[in-house]
Parts: sequence; C-alpha cells; structure tokens
Amino acid sequence: MSYAILAEFRLGSDCVNDFMARMSEHRAHSLTEPGCQIFEVTQDAADPTHVILYERYTDEPAYATHRATPHYERFRNWAPPLIVRSGNEIFLRRTVLHAQV
Repeated sequence: MSYAILAEFRLGSDCVNDFMARMSEHRAHSLTEPGCQIFEVTQDAADPTHVILYERYTDEPAYATHRATPHYERFRNWAPPLIVRSGNEIFLRRTVLHAQV
C-alpha cells in the first residue's frame, strides 16, 4: 500500500513567487527519489497564497527516507519564514489502498 501526505500552507502575499520557485526545485528533487510516486503542488487560482501539497510514496519507510534527504532539510530551513499559517488540521498521513501510478 502507498503512503500519502496532504499538507496545506498559507503564504505571505509577498512570499508567493519565492515559495513557488523553491518548491518547484524541491519537487524536482523529490521526484528523483525511488519511493516518491507523486509530488503535486497546487495553488488556489483565486488565492495564490493558499497552497496544498499532495505527495505519495511507495510506503511509510519511503516517506521517512524522503525526510532524511538534504533537499528536505533545505525545505525545512527555507519554508517556515515564508509560511504565515500551516494547516496542521489537514496535514494528513494516510495509507492509500488502491493507488495507481
């Protein structure tokens, strides 16, 4: 079974372009990981400060491997100053029963 992450962020209005450019690089690195199946960055068309990430990994250990990468460590350093609010209430870790790649 696959392992999925859904994370919601609200960005500072002056940080949107910087966040999205950096997230594009982070996404590209993440997709090279053998266990990363999907890494989608979505942005609300009506409110560009509202960003949701959807990530899917082969299993929970693959996600743990992702969190141990240098690019994830960089993300943990650059992202917090750009985030006004993190939607922890929807930061979900779920097993995907019937994932298709």
